[in-house]
Amino acid sequence: MVGDGNFWDEVPIDAESTTVQEKVLSSDASVSIETPVPFSEQNPQSSVDDVSGGFIPHEPREIISSVIAQTCIAIFVGGILFVAIGFGFVGEVFEVFPMECDGELIETEDGTYMCLVTDFRSNAEYDFFENSTVSVTELDDYYFSDTFRWEHSDNVSMIGYYELDWMKWSSWQNCQWEGGSYAGDTRWYCIATEDGYEDYGEAFAYCEYSKSEWLCTDEYRISESNRNSSSEKSHMNDFTYLCYKAILLSDLNNQSFSELEDGMLQLSYPTWCYDDAVLSSEINSNDTQLPFEGEAFLTFYNHMGFDIKSASIMQYSSSGITMSSFQYGVYDSNGEQIVDASLQMAGGAIIAFMGVFYLLIVYAAYTKKTYVAHLGSENTVVIKSSWFNKPAREISRVHLMPTSYVLESVTYSTDSDGNSTSSTHYEIYTPGQSSLNLPGCFSEEQLAEVTGLVVR
Repeated sequence: MVGDGNFWDEVPIDAESTTVQEKVLSSDASVSIETPVPFSEQNPQSSVDDVSGGFIPHEPREIISSVIAQTCIAIFVGGILFVAIGFGFVGEVFEVFPMECDGELIETEDGTYMCLVTDFRSNAEYDFFENSTVSVTELDDYYFSDTFRWEHSDNVSMIGYYELDWMKWSSWQNCQWEGGSYAGDTRWYCIATEDGYEDYGEAFAYCEYSKSEWLCTDEYRISESNRNSSSEKSHMNDFTYLCYKAILLSDLNNQSFSELEDGMLQLSYPTWCYDDAVLSSEINSNDTQLPFEGEAFLTFYNHMGFDIKSASIMQYSSSGITMSSFQYGVYDSNGEQIVDASLQMAGGAIIAFMGVFYLLIVYAAYTKKTYVAHLGSENTVVIKSSWFNKPAREISRVHLMPTSYVLESVTYSTDSDGNSTSSTHYEIYTPGQSSLNLPGCFSEEQLAEVTGLVVR
């Protein structure tokens, strides 16, 4: 209430009036609406004598925040969480929605079935080392070379895939001697992207180029002589076998899952799984055919323990190679997943509870209202809120003085990428008294109109 006086100074007052004319809505109808406060909500003890000097009593007014934005946010965010947690996590853990087998059924010893789904199939050509368990497979569709070694035992066998020792080496898209901003340091610097030569963040003592990638290691000492190593093939000395325990699919009919688990855990890895791999025809074997004579077999990489979910299905034959995976679950002969009814009911109950909770949150957001009201003859501004269509509850209030005004403040912030943002805050400020922070859902024009104060 500064400058030319209070907003309400020129409002004509009819002391006997019992009705209030509705004020024209703001042009920004989607943001807020304005309604008169019923006279029954005014303080019956208030009078012209109670107000500050120079204030002329007027009709009470208030503005109410819109519910559209907050309701849309509640529907969108809550819906994503409900689907992800309810139908995703809970539905999977509690098997609320049984699956149907979308592949081949494999019968087990207890009369139930596993579902086998084919993921990959390709024609192949094979080269065998004479009298050796090592063979090379060229997959014509993917230009991929697969070299492996296998070893039979009575119940469970071993297959090892020939690969670079990734404990010593790592692969990168681009490497540069003294690359990027690190120029001057005597070593290689690498980046994972296909192009660009700045911000090389990983440093290595030695790198060399192989086919379509760079291979790097710190197994060598840092030296200027490593600069021209891109034509070397030193990584060929560091190959090993990644080994998997394996069992023929046909053998699953003769044992239960518990027996299979015991067999897998008791089987030790042969020494060649840990030693450096050497391709040599001197390795003796009684089998020079494809591994397991072309039958499909399960492979388990169970260094961390047995887990049927981690199994893969491989099949090498004279016509090609097939890789498959489990659609995990236990199925009947019709391909329907067998589930625990009590577990399924518990999961359904959790999802139903989450659905009710989601609807409650949406309804709460829809019915939440924030009010800023001027109480008329009391010359007081009140902030109120309400949920679930209940009567509004007062949060805070301030009595206006001739020196009161709306103080506008702008806060600027900059994120890590250098992008700047700003936010505007409003408060009713009276020198020498406590301020009243105003809700951020109203515009400057709306706050000035309902309070009758100027904005500074």
